[in-house]
Amino acid sequence: MCGQSVSPGGLLERSRELLRTIGKGRGGWRAPKAPCLLVLDMQRFFLDRESHAFVPGGVEIASNVRLLAELFSSRGLPVIYTRHGAVEGEEGLMASWWNDTLYRGEERWEIHPSALPGEGGEKITLLDKSRYSAFHGTGLEELLRGWGVEDVILAGVVSHLCVETTARDAFVRDFRVWTVVDAVADWREDMHISSLRALADGFSMLTHTDEVREWLEDENGPRRDGDV
Repeated sequence: MCGQSVSPGGLLERSRELLRTIGKGRGGWRAPKAPCLLVLDMQRFFLDRESHAFVPGGVEIASNVRLLAELFSSRGLPVIYTRHGAVEGEEGLMASWWNDTLYRGEERWEIHPSALPGEGGEKITLLDKSRYSAFHGTGLEELLRGWGVEDVILAGVVSHLCVETTARDAFVRDFRVWTVVDAVADWREDMHISSLRALADGFSMLTHTDEVREWLEDENGPRRDGDV
């Protein structure tokens, strides 16, 4: 790919610096009220170093993704991990656009172990998708409405594709959207930064892992009793 690639070791700090520079977004929301953590496509296809689709920043953010999942699960809040992959015969334009297809059931389609929670992993929901948006053809909106979710907290890869498209789709469905800047990554730093700027301008509040931890650890913060 052309453009400036994301160099390992530093993406997280540069993302936080951008947050300090451009602010959190237009929405002015202080904290989520009824959140769900939505982790996009932290799969072997993107996190295995030998994969041609390897996202270097994906390895860097994996520990934050895992921490977020553990925090949400410990408070009974819903956690969804998406797996991007096509069904044979239903590849659509994605196949010709990328000249490559990741199919469901392949080993590289599975969630990378480094991104999975050590505790609470049995509570996560897996959602299979075949397009950039996690809402397209998946029943995600109905699932979130059924849980009473009002806020979608986004993490995962890739910033300018599935993360941004899902954020836009969530916003137009009237969910409050929060993108965790040190828990999303891209192949290219210019696209990563541009995506975060676009999200903050039109669709999503920006936040970081430590702030999400503060929300959830506050005694008056969001939590939920019982199963989702």
